[in-house]
Amino acid sequence: MRRVPIYRGVLALPAILLVLGGCIKIQTGPVTPEQATENSNTKAKDYMVNWHNRLQGASSIEKMTIVTTFIDSVTSNYLRYGAMVAQEWRRGSATRDQAVADSEMRTQMDRWNKTQRPVIQAYESMVEYGVEQVTLTNVFDKRTLDLLNQERDFYYKTYSAVFFPVGTADDYDSRLQDLKGEWRRLSGDMSQAMLRYQ
Repeated sequence: MRRVPIYRGVLALPAILLVLGGCIKIQTGPVTPEQATENSNTKAKDYMVNWHNRLQGASSIEKMTIVTTFIDSVTSNYLRYGAMVAQEWRRGSATRDQAVADSEMRTQMDRWNKTQRPVIQAYESMVEYGVEQVTLTNVFDKRTLDLLNQERDFYYKTYSAVFFPVGTADDYDSRLQDLKGEWRRLSGDMSQAMLRYQ
Protein backbone atom coordinates (compact mmCIF):
# COMPACT_ATOMS: atom_id res chain seq x y z
CA MET A 1 0.00 0.00 0.00
CA ARG A 2 1.43 3.40 -0.87
CA ARG A 3 2.32 5.76 1.92
CA VAL A 4 -0.39 8.33 2.60
CA PRO A 5 0.88 11.76 3.64
CA ILE A 6 -0.33 14.03 6.42
CA TYR A 7 -1.89 17.27 5.21
CA ARG A 8 -2.03 20.18 7.65
CA GLY A 9 -1.84 17.75 10.54
CA VAL A 10 -4.84 15.71 9.37
CA LEU A 11 -4.64 12.06 8.39
CA ALA A 12 -5.46 11.35 4.77
CA LEU A 13 -6.56 7.88 3.72
CA PRO A 14 -8.36 7.35 0.41
CA ALA A 15 -11.83 5.85 0.67
CA ILE A 16 -10.79 3.44 -2.08
CA LEU A 17 -9.06 1.41 0.63
CA LEU A 18 -12.49 0.22 1.72
CA VAL A 19 -12.52 -2.98 -0.32
CA LEU A 20 -16.25 -3.60 -0.49
CA GLY A 21 -17.15 -3.90 -4.14
CA GLY A 22 -15.20 -7.06 -4.86
CA CYS A 23 -13.53 -5.65 -7.97
CA ILE A 24 -11.33 -2.79 -9.10
CA LYS A 25 -12.66 -0.24 -11.53
CA ILE A 26 -10.43 2.27 -13.29
CA GLN A 27 -11.88 5.75 -13.45
CA THR A 28 -11.15 7.60 -16.70
CA GLY A 29 -11.75 11.01 -15.20
CA PRO A 30 -12.29 12.84 -11.93
CA VAL A 31 -15.28 11.77 -9.85
CA THR A 32 -17.02 14.25 -7.60
CA PRO A 33 -18.32 13.19 -4.17
CA GLU A 34 -21.83 13.46 -5.57
CA GLN A 35 -21.00 11.16 -8.48
CA ALA A 36 -19.29 8.70 -6.15
CA THR A 37 -22.36 8.63 -3.89
CA GLU A 38 -24.66 8.12 -6.87
CA ASN A 39 -22.46 5.25 -8.09
CA SER A 40 -22.64 3.76 -4.61
CA ASN A 41 -26.43 4.10 -4.61
CA THR A 42 -26.64 2.28 -7.95
CA LYS A 43 -24.38 -0.52 -6.70
CA ALA A 44 -26.41 -0.85 -3.50
CA LYS A 45 -29.66 -1.26 -5.44
CA ASP A 46 -28.11 -3.83 -7.76
CA TYR A 47 -26.69 -5.79 -4.83
CA MET A 48 -30.09 -5.91 -3.13
CA VAL A 49 -31.91 -7.13 -6.24
CA ASN A 50 -29.30 -9.77 -7.01
CA TRP A 51 -29.25 -10.91 -3.39
CA HIS A 52 -33.03 -11.33 -3.30
CA ASN A 53 -33.04 -13.27 -6.56
CA ARG A 54 -30.16 -15.50 -5.52
CA LEU A 55 -31.75 -16.48 -2.23
CA GLN A 56 -35.18 -17.06 -3.76
CA GLY A 57 -33.73 -19.62 -6.14
CA ALA A 58 -31.66 -21.47 -3.53
CA SER A 59 -32.40 -24.59 -1.48
CA SER A 60 -32.41 -24.37 2.32
CA ILE A 61 -28.82 -25.60 2.64
CA GLU A 62 -27.70 -23.31 -0.18
CA LYS A 63 -29.33 -20.35 1.54
CA MET A 64 -27.41 -21.01 4.73
CA THR A 65 -24.15 -21.37 2.79
CA ILE A 66 -24.76 -18.19 0.79
CA VAL A 67 -25.63 -16.14 3.87
CA THR A 68 -22.80 -17.36 6.09
CA THR A 69 -20.28 -16.97 3.25
CA PHE A 70 -21.45 -13.41 2.66
CA ILE A 71 -21.24 -12.49 6.35
CA ASP A 72 -17.77 -14.03 6.50
CA SER A 73 -16.60 -12.16 3.41
CA VAL A 74 -17.77 -8.71 4.48
CA THR A 75 -16.59 -9.20 8.06
CA SER A 76 -13.15 -10.22 6.77
CA ASN A 77 -13.04 -7.15 4.51
CA TYR A 78 -13.90 -4.88 7.44
CA LEU A 79 -11.12 -6.42 9.52
CA ARG A 80 -8.62 -5.97 6.69
CA TYR A 81 -9.70 -2.37 6.32
CA GLY A 82 -9.26 -1.89 10.05
CA ALA A 83 -5.69 -3.19 9.81
CA MET A 84 -4.93 -0.55 7.17
CA VAL A 85 -6.52 2.13 9.35
CA ALA A 86 -4.36 1.08 12.31
CA GLN A 87 -1.26 1.32 10.13
CA GLU A 88 -2.15 4.81 8.92
CA TRP A 89 -3.10 5.87 12.45
CA ARG A 90 0.36 4.93 13.72
CA ARG A 91 2.01 6.57 10.72
CA GLY A 92 0.07 9.79 11.32
CA SER A 93 1.00 9.84 14.99
CA ALA A 94 4.68 9.25 14.16
CA THR A 95 4.68 12.04 11.58
CA ARG A 96 3.15 14.49 14.04
CA ASP A 97 5.30 13.22 16.87
CA GLN A 98 2.18 12.96 19.02
CA ALA A 99 -0.72 10.54 19.19
CA VAL A 100 -3.69 11.16 16.92
CA ALA A 101 -6.83 11.16 19.08
CA ASP A 102 -9.51 8.53 18.55
CA SER A 103 -12.09 11.30 18.12
CA GLU A 104 -10.15 12.60 15.13
CA MET A 105 -9.91 9.10 13.70
CA ARG A 106 -13.67 8.69 13.97
CA THR A 107 -14.19 12.00 12.18
CA GLN A 108 -11.72 11.11 9.45
CA MET A 109 -13.21 7.66 8.91
CA ASP A 110 -16.65 9.20 8.56
CA ARG A 111 -15.24 11.45 5.83
CA TRP A 112 -13.31 8.69 4.10
CA ASN A 113 -16.33 6.42 3.84
CA LYS A 114 -19.10 8.93 3.29
CA THR A 115 -19.69 7.99 -0.34
CA GLN A 116 -19.73 4.26 0.54
CA ARG A 117 -22.64 4.52 3.00
CA PRO A 118 -25.31 3.26 0.57
CA VAL A 119 -23.30 0.08 -0.04
CA ILE A 120 -22.62 -0.43 3.67
CA GLN A 121 -26.32 0.00 4.41
CA ALA A 122 -27.17 -2.44 1.62
CA TYR A 123 -24.86 -5.00 3.19
CA GLU A 124 -26.70 -4.62 6.50
CA SER A 125 -30.04 -5.15 4.76
CA MET A 126 -28.66 -8.17 2.92
CA VAL A 127 -27.46 -9.73 6.17
CA GLU A 128 -30.83 -9.19 7.86
CA TYR A 129 -32.82 -10.48 4.89
CA GLY A 130 -30.54 -13.48 4.52
CA VAL A 131 -30.84 -14.49 8.18
CA GLU A 132 -34.61 -14.09 7.95
CA GLN A 133 -34.83 -16.28 4.85
CA VAL A 134 -32.71 -19.03 6.41
CA THR A 135 -34.84 -18.97 9.57
CA LEU A 136 -38.05 -19.25 7.55
CA THR A 137 -36.90 -22.51 5.97
CA ASN A 138 -37.66 -24.32 9.26
CA VAL A 139 -34.88 -26.79 8.43
CA PHE A 140 -32.19 -25.91 10.96
CA ASP A 141 -32.22 -26.71 14.66
CA LYS A 142 -32.09 -24.11 17.42
CA ARG A 143 -28.34 -24.45 18.00
CA THR A 144 -27.53 -23.84 14.33
CA LEU A 145 -29.87 -20.86 14.12
CA ASP A 146 -28.38 -19.47 17.33
CA LEU A 147 -24.94 -19.67 15.71
CA LEU A 148 -26.27 -17.88 12.62
CA ASN A 149 -27.66 -15.11 14.82
CA GLN A 150 -24.32 -14.91 16.60
CA GLU A 151 -22.60 -14.49 13.24
CA ARG A 152 -25.02 -11.69 12.37
CA ASP A 153 -24.40 -10.00 15.74
CA PHE A 154 -20.66 -10.40 15.28
CA TYR A 155 -20.93 -8.66 11.92
CA TYR A 156 -22.33 -5.58 13.67
CA LYS A 157 -19.79 -5.89 16.48
CA THR A 158 -16.97 -5.86 13.94
CA TYR A 159 -18.47 -2.93 12.07
CA SER A 160 -18.65 -0.87 15.26
CA ALA A 161 -15.10 -1.74 16.31
CA VAL A 162 -13.63 -0.94 12.89
CA PHE A 163 -15.52 2.22 12.00
CA PHE A 164 -15.74 3.78 15.47
CA PRO A 165 -12.23 3.46 16.92
CA VAL A 166 -11.72 3.97 20.64
CA GLY A 167 -8.47 4.46 22.55
CA THR A 168 -5.05 4.49 20.93
CA ALA A 169 -3.89 2.95 17.66
CA ASP A 170 -2.49 0.03 19.67
CA ASP A 171 -5.81 -0.40 21.51
CA TYR A 172 -7.61 -0.38 18.18
CA ASP A 173 -5.28 -2.94 16.61
CA SER A 174 -5.45 -5.18 19.69
CA ARG A 175 -9.24 -5.10 19.52
CA LEU A 176 -9.12 -6.16 15.87
CA GLN A 177 -6.84 -9.08 16.72
CA ASP A 178 -9.26 -10.21 19.44
CA LEU A 179 -12.11 -10.04 16.94
CA LYS A 180 -10.19 -12.17 14.44
CA GLY A 181 -9.75 -14.87 17.04
CA GLU A 182 -13.39 -14.68 18.06
CA TRP A 183 -14.46 -14.90 14.44
CA ARG A 184 -12.34 -18.00 13.79
CA ARG A 185 -13.94 -19.75 16.75
CA LEU A 186 -17.45 -18.79 15.71
CA SER A 187 -16.89 -19.86 12.10
CA GLY A 188 -15.48 -23.17 13.30
CA ASP A 189 -18.54 -23.79 15.47
CA MET A 190 -20.82 -23.07 12.52
CA SER A 191 -18.87 -25.41 10.24
CA GLN A 192 -19.22 -28.20 12.80
CA ALA A 193 -22.95 -27.55 13.22
CA MET A 194 -23.52 -27.74 9.47
CA LEU A 195 -21.91 -31.15 9.15
CA ARG A 196 -25.15 -32.81 10.21
CA TYR A 197 -26.96 -31.30 7.22
CA GLN A 198 -24.54 -32.56 4.58
